[in-house]
Amino acid sequence: MKLHKIIILVFCLGILSILSACGGGSSGANSSSGGGNGGTTLFSLGGTVSGLNSGNQVVFQVVINDGSNSADTTNSATVSTNGTFATPAFVPANGSYVVLVTTQPGGQTCTVSNAAGSNVTANVTNISVVCSATTFSVSGTVSGLLAGQQVTLLNNYADPLNVSSNSTFKFVTPVASGGGYHVTVKTAPLMTTCTVTYGSGSNVSANIVNVNVSCAVSESVLYSFKGFPDAYDPQVKLIQAGDGNFYGTTGLGGNAGDSLGRGAVFMVTPLGAETVLHSFSGSTSDGSCPQAGLVQGTNGNLYGTTCLGGQYNYGTVYSLTLGTNSTETLLYSFGSVASQGRNPYAELIQASDGNFYGTTTAGGTTDQGTFFQITPAGVETVLHTFGELTGDGHYPHATLVQGSDGNFYGTTYSGGASNNGTVYVVTASGQETLLHSFGGSGAADGSMTVTTAPSNQQTVWINPSATLVQGLDGNFYGTTPSGGAYNNGTVFMITPTGTEKVLYSFAPGTADGQGPQAGLLLASDGYFYGTTVNGGKNGLGAVFRIDTAGHETLMYSFNGSPNDGAYPYASLTQGADGHLYTTTYQGGTGYGAVVKF
Repeated sequence: MKLHKIIILVFCLGILSILSACGGGSSGANSSSGGGNGGTTLFSLGGTVSGLNSGNQVVFQVVINDGSNSADTTNSATVSTNGTFATPAFVPANGSYVVLVTTQPGGQTCTVSNAAGSNVTANVTNISVVCSATTFSVSGTVSGLLAGQQVTLLNNYADPLNVSSNSTFKFVTPVASGGGYHVTVKTAPLMTTCTVTYGSGSNVSANIVNVNVSCAVSESVLYSFKGFPDAYDPQVKLIQAGDGNFYGTTGLGGNAGDSLGRGAVFMVTPLGAETVLHSFSGSTSDGSCPQAGLVQGTNGNLYGTTCLGGQYNYGTVYSLTLGTNSTETLLYSFGSVASQGRNPYAELIQASDGNFYGTTTAGGTTDQGTFFQITPAGVETVLHTFGELTGDGHYPHATLVQGSDGNFYGTTYSGGASNNGTVYVVTASGQETLLHSFGGSGAADGSMTVTTAPSNQQTVWINPSATLVQGLDGNFYGTTPSGGAYNNGTVFMITPTGTEKVLYSFAPGTADGQGPQAGLLLASDGYFYGTTVNGGKNGLGAVFRIDTAGHETLMYSFNGSPNDGAYPYASLTQGADGHLYTTTYQGGTGYGAVVKF
């Protein structure tokens, strides 16, 4: 059989062996010329072996052709050490050779370079055999990721791999022959659980291609409010205090000696154990109707407001200690004189100077609300009365945010040039500047023109009631519960100097949320997350995500079942564990719930 026929047969039956052939290091026979084989010149055949593990050996098959039509000669060689080697075969002058690996060493693959040659005219010494551990790749598919999401995977608790699309993946580091693999999720996207199937195995002998990672938004009810005498119907956001527990308020419920329930402060542990810490009585020495959430002061205590109760029944500022044995202290009662603020609906914030700042929806010299300061000891000062200036905003409902410039930014529900609300900035001394009046003409504002027929145009307006949040770009972002292109609410952006832009208008139907009542959360992944009271797949509210360019994604739709919430009025909170938490006005067992994503 001629040499080219031998090579064709080898390629058909053993091409993988040729490409991955391996060698060793024992000495072979010396070459000779001018003697033997009827005086034909013969040349030795050898090279070097490296990487062969101690105790292993590699077996070669050497096929020689003398260049004529005579039969090929086949020899076998076994090499068990690294270094130079020589085969027992000799190549006649102008002959050809092929070196094959017939037996690979255990757990290793040997690759042969310069494995074939022809028209030999000198001793062959450049056959190179490099041995390495046999390895196999670990790969699979990811599904269920939303646009912009990323999951980080680990194999054997190492070799992190970021996957940012629904596609195939392959770990960079392979697995050794006979070894094992264990694929886990290091980091899942916010609100999302990623489950791995077919992710583990041992005694690997082939490439792994069937690992499956399936991602989906995951929500669970951490606690269901039970109704009187429990707190119930929560509408404000949670805070996670320094002790790791979550704290919040409800405008109803609690046990203050009657079945009416004037609101309560509650604590929920990360495992879902709830405790009512304080039930408001509405007496002259206690508040009633807490419509705002809590803030933790630098001294560790919690601070909040009630819209009613206290000495004059116009609301209070109170503090509580942490823990199940919490003690409440009434710090201040609003309404002693007409020029003071009355009926606070917004949360307090503790500013960089250590004092607390807030707003009231009524009171002041115009009875259209105030901006006030209160010390941790309860000394209150009205710094600004809304409505005193021409075109000023009226009735601030939203919690303030202290910007990076040290000033306070907020919104009013009405007032401004079109009486549809404003965005304002005020200094710690009470100097207020109107930044924007909602309801101006044109699509660049919160007033959008909706064409319902060629000759019938309808203009809808927006009224802000939620707190602003400052983005990483220095601009402020907020929501309105109505208005926009479909009168279902908006997300807007405004610069510190007052340039405003509607980023997104919530659409009708089940594919989007409607009516955001709460502010946005700037989460650790760089996106803003928010809630809508209505809309979603079941019409019971939703959670959405949006970026600074206005690209919005419906993340979750509430269904109102005992295992879910309904009608989220509160904004989201990101816990120390990275998960998102909020409250829903209804759902759970019927009286609202604390939910965890």
